[in-house]
Amino acid sequence: TTEEKQHFHQHFIEVLDLKRDPASFSRELSPKLSADTPVQERELIERLDSVVRVTTSLKESQRKPMAQCVQIMCERMPGFQHEGKSLGLATRYDMDQYCFCVAGVVGSMLTDLFCDYAEDIAQNRRELSRLAPSFGQGLQMTNILKDLWDDMARGSCWLPTDVFKDHGVDLAQVTVDSRCDGFANGLNELIAVAHGHLRNALEYTLLIPPQHAGIRKFCAWSVGLALLTLGRIQANPSYRSGADVKVSRHMLKTIIGLTNLTIRSDTLLRLLFGFASRGLPLEQIQEEYFVGVDRLCPQL
Repeated sequence: TTEEKQHFHQHFIEVLDLKRDPASFSRELSPKLSADTPVQERELIERLDSVVRVTTSLKESQRKPMAQCVQIMCERMPGFQHEGKSLGLATRYDMDQYCFCVAGVVGSMLTDLFCDYAEDIAQNRRELSRLAPSFGQGLQMTNILKDLWDDMARGSCWLPTDVFKDHGVDLAQVTVDSRCDGFANGLNELIAVAHGHLRNALEYTLLIPPQHAGIRKFCAWSVGLALLTLGRIQANPSYRSGADVKVSRHMLKTIIGLTNLTIRSDTLLRLLFGFASRGLPLEQIQEEYFVGVDRLCPQL
């Protein structure tokens, strides 16, 4: 239930604040996990004591952004999980908020960790911090679009209803077998928005100095995979599940290999990702978005 999730979210925050015993938390939560919970997630819960022991060994400058990220997610996600059980989020702004709470905060956390790792990265902290939530939203929106029919089959929907209403579509009436041109147009509009955020994600990546090739690769691989996935969605608008638009292993190996070859060159990376995004619609992310993100969580 929603109440149980809020209970465990609050207790998890207390575990990370060292105000609650992680082993006791694990014993209380484990029996509540559903039969569909992946084995890896069950193992993570069972070994939470070890995980917390590792995180508490980190520097304060590393622990703080991690704890802050988890706190925001735990405090804000339950409300969206309740909304997502209905037929869609109300507006694009609601989708922005949802993406921030589940992915944008992760981008902000990683930015703090990257800046703590190297002074030359920290020199770009201001612009990295500005772009980080957009980076996270680009990846999250790609996943939302890829998995929309799988989510709907489970009774969840993370699409903004106002976008589809503008195209004459009531999301409450849409099924995988009853799509129309208006739905395809709404989907195309969201592809353009996701593409705009991924353009920001590329700019974020290029702000990482080239000598930190490992961090650049970590970022660039995610952006490249997301762009290829959006391309698959656009090319196959009648897809019925995430598996239908999943990027093939061959394509994934290709983008990883090409990224590795070009990782130290801003010019070549721009050319590579321009090729990966060819044909995709694009909506530039406006300043209002960044103002909205600041309003959601000013401390970030």
